[in-house]
Amino acid sequence: EWPIVLCYTFTSSDYRRTSYDDLLLSFNLQLLYWGDLGFDSPYVRELSSRMGEESATTSPDLHRLFFGLLTSLSNFTVVAVIDGLDECNESSRSQLIGDLRRLARDSSRHKVFITYRPTDSIVALLEPSNESNRIDLDKGLNELKGRLLRRELGGDQFASLRDKLAGETTTPLMIKLLSVLGQPNDTNEVSDYLDYNAIYKQI
Repeated sequence: EWPIVLCYTFTSSDYRRTSYDDLLLSFNLQLLYWGDLGFDSPYVRELSSRMGEESATTSPDLHRLFFGLLTSLSNFTVVAVIDGLDECNESSRSQLIGDLRRLARDSSRHKVFITYRPTDSIVALLEPSNESNRIDLDKGLNELKGRLLRRELGGDQFASLRDKLAGETTTPLMIKLLSVLGQPNDTNEVSDYLDYNAIYKQI
């Protein structure tokens, strides 16, 4: 039996992807697109019918429909993957985490995976956390970046550039894209391409 996987990314660069309501709308649509089994529930049918008659769907409507759909699909494993929690607006972040905790607590079939930058407010909101429910992605990422940098920009002449590229904002993708430009002979030339727009333009 395949799980139902729901995915969502918060981003502050798009006003339509910054709130809990935005996530609920997306998750509801993903569940409805997955299949019509959710409509076996009279409660879900009544909710969806009422929402279709109203001019604007409210936050409680989205919330009730989501959890109604999950209840009607209780025989399935649901995996929710949420990226960029730190870019969700603070006004709805606490409710989101509270509801996700309830979701995971109420059914062992539901799993929630969240990625975020570990700011003080986010860490406090997600407490208690420990090694059993937390993975430090940066730890593995830094190791991968180190290997890529040594392979793509080896040699003492690129030591300062490797240090610069090892910074927090440099991704493995950016390192690989720089390698597409060819092994550079001038470190100053490569330093001009340390953002995606510049790299793509040069490529």
